Amino acid sequence: MAVASYFLAPGHFADKVRREALAAGATAVSPVLGAAPEVADLIVHRYDEALRTVPVAAAV
Repeated sequence: MAVASYFLAPGHFADKVRREALAAGATAVSPVLGAAPEVADLIVHRYDEALRTVPVAAAV
């Protein structure tokens, strides 16, 4: 069994998932995503989408 961890940075939770997954019998655990340009692109894309759905406040 392989486990895909979707953590953005190393640390407590990523380490805990790796330890527990291996203890439960996983043969592989993916590393953290880190500074993946795809993640940054997705964040920018979702931000742009959110801006298009927020109504513009009326001028006073």
